[in-house]
Amino acid sequence: MSTSPRNTFFQPLLPYLKEARHTLGRYLLGQSLVSTGIGLSTWAGLALAGLPGAFFLGLLSGALSLVPVLGIGLAFVICLAVALFQQPLLGALGGVCAVFLVVQLLEGFVLSPLILGRSLGLHPLVALGAILGFSLLLGPLGLLLGLPLAAILLGWGRRFLKSPERTS
Repeated sequence: MSTSPRNTFFQPLLPYLKEARHTLGRYLLGQSLVSTGIGLSTWAGLALAGLPGAFFLGLLSGALSLVPVLGIGLAFVICLAVALFQQPLLGALGGVCAVFLVVQLLEGFVLSPLILGRSLGLHPLVALGAILGFSLLLGPLGLLLGLPLAAILLGWGRRFLKSPERTS
């Protein structure tokens, strides 16, 4: 069986594509762990704030947080809508706002950099820099793609520097 030219043309790219696929898998696993953390912390916070249906709202917040920026915003609006029917109104609204503020700070400064950074092999400061840099470059799309792109580019760079063609 002979190898056709079109099969050998892409041979040098296969290790890079496999690395990208592996990195995206690790990113999705890390993102699901972050979303679980968001859901659990939202549930605990809303339960402490006395909001009925805190478990369901926490579960919904965790699931919606898989959609960057928009998902957690929608979860916040839904929780505010539930809080509108509670007494005292200002206490319920303030509780929801406080919970989401704390959860977002926890997610942005602890969960995402540590969990996603570790699952992607990025230092937490590199992870924060990647999110910031790619969001400045690509806008909202950069928030979504910053970490996986940084991890893929870093992996490709490592692979390129270790490649035998480069060292000989």
